Amino acid sequence: DQLVERLIAHIAMVRVGFKDPSKRVVFTCGLDGTVLSKSWQIHHPSKVVVGGAAPNQFLPINEDWTDNEVVKFLKECVGGKHGAQAGEVKIAVISLQDTPPNMCPYFPIAGNPQTINESNDFGDRVVTACIAAAKQDGNAALLNQTTDGVSCEVAWNVKTMLDYLGGKCNHVPIPDTNHNVKSGRGQVLTGTSPSSVGYYVFDPWLLKLAGVAQHLWRVEDFASDGLVLRLVSADTIQKLVRNAMENRSSTDVGNHAATVI
Repeated sequence: DQLVERLIAHIAMVRVGFKDPSKRVVFTCGLDGTVLSKSWQIHHPSKVVVGGAAPNQFLPINEDWTDNEVVKFLKECVGGKHGAQAGEVKIAVISLQDTPPNMCPYFPIAGNPQTINESNDFGDRVVTACIAAAKQDGNAALLNQTTDGVSCEVAWNVKTMLDYLGGKCNHVPIPDTNHNVKSGRGQVLTGTSPSSVGYYVFDPWLLKLAGVAQHLWRVEDFASDGLVLRLVSADTIQKLVRNAMENRSSTDVGNHAATVI
């Protein structure tokens, strides 16, 4: 497996840097997705079309095709004939706990182009490769797996924690704490449950009245850390307070009930 070979080779480089062949190497595996600018493009050196979600991230172009046939193929890609377009790439990064001078502690080991928040086994395959590499090396260990906490990874994290508590594995899952903030945002904005501060129920329409940027409360990428941190920032609070001071009619109107027939 290429992932196992790459990781074993990198572990060996750490020992070379320390000039200590008996050095024990411990590391973590972090996985997170970053949004892509969606596009279908030709990678001319490889003669493939890129831009699709795995397993269609590399679509070969026949060398015998004319320009018109290549254009036709690209139009088919845009139309969805050759699979979904990638909206993000999930990257697996190894973080070494101790490195020699001039060696970066972070080592990107794999990437997976996919649709936004796609549920797949990419993370599980990478972690399995990390465990195999540590076992083959004989003097290395995986400490934990870290994820961004999206819903498609919850079951995997729960299983890993139960396996750890049951003595079936030696590493633990550590989801991103920002996920809790994202869950709170979901309650406030979607109305899945009334959110209140003391006696006052929060009305998400106040965000629009206060001039908060629309892309912060009409969310398209629910996994983005930057969006949720900007929403809960001091700038948003200041806008809400300013709106309350300048426009009393949009704030406390008491208790109301409505019947729709």
